[in-house]
Amino acid sequence: MDRILMRLSSFINAVSIAIAPNWQLRAITIVLLLLSFTKSEGGVIRDDNPPEPNPPPYIPPLGGLRGEETIYRKRELKHLKSILLADDCVLVLGESGSGKTYLMESLARQLTSEGWKVAVLQPSSPLRFLKSLAQQIGQPTVTLEGKQMNMEDLREAIADKMDELRSTSEIVFLIVDSGERLRIDQRYFFKQLVERGHNVAIFATEVALSDLYLVMPPPMRLEPLPDYCIRDLMEKTAIAKGVNLQTSNLSKLMAFAGGNPLKAIRAVKGEYVKLTAEQTPTGRYLDLTPFLLLAGLVFVAYRYIGMGTGDPAQYIQGAIGYSAVITAIRIMSNIPRTKNKLGGAQ
Repeated sequence: MDRILMRLSSFINAVSIAIAPNWQLRAITIVLLLLSFTKSEGGVIRDDNPPEPNPPPYIPPLGGLRGEETIYRKRELKHLKSILLADDCVLVLGESGSGKTYLMESLARQLTSEGWKVAVLQPSSPLRFLKSLAQQIGQPTVTLEGKQMNMEDLREAIADKMDELRSTSEIVFLIVDSGERLRIDQRYFFKQLVERGHNVAIFATEVALSDLYLVMPPPMRLEPLPDYCIRDLMEKTAIAKGVNLQTSNLSKLMAFAGGNPLKAIRAVKGEYVKLTAEQTPTGRYLDLTPFLLLAGLVFVAYRYIGMGTGDPAQYIQGAIGYSAVITAIRIMSNIPRTKNKLGGAQ
């Protein structure tokens, strides 16, 4: 909007210079044109609110990941734990929202509480991924000379460190979330670790059975949660949000969830949002932009009438009024707008 207004203002001033009847009016128009370019910093409008950078990938800490919450997949958790303790690897597949991340965190929490060494990883940039793993297993990322290791040296150092820990019976369990996002070089690195006999658990939505996944056992697929688990999850979420769920409404929401815990939580949050919207008074706001644009056109016409009649005072008044309108529109466009995020934390 600002860019269009500034171009329109520059065009009108340029036309005014060409048709101005005397040098005084041309001088005034040139001054206004220079002022308009000064305000826009050379004709280029800055973005005073640049977009925020993407947040870094979340790497969950070990110990107290989510507190003592209800574990609905106890059977799967017990099975996963037994696989890793039997010195094997596992690939867990499940649809988005099926509870893979929470199951992964529960597994890491239990193994850590029993004294096992666990490294929890999220796919990220190659160097950051390796540094995170190195930090969790106690491997320095700098050489003896104090220089940062490159990725190839860091991979070898991590693999050697894990071999060293394993030789002293200090087994490290590698647990990876969002395995479908692993890069080719990361998958190849994990393939080497699996072939060396290290314990790896990968949680993913769906993966192509190639390279790394060909050397792992057949995947374990997460089935939808039973109805009684979904019902319990919805009731707890409703209590936390202060939503009174009727039995008939609860049945409809359970059908929508279809055994997916994330969909169940979102369904209850949707009811909370509707309840909040009904209780929150909404105000009406009048958009003054059309009226300001109309006023700007009036001042432009007034300005040209002054130019046609040779009245410098009327011409200057029209120019000042038009500049005031443009300034008002720019000020209004820079006022921060309120951002309402549905379903966000209250």
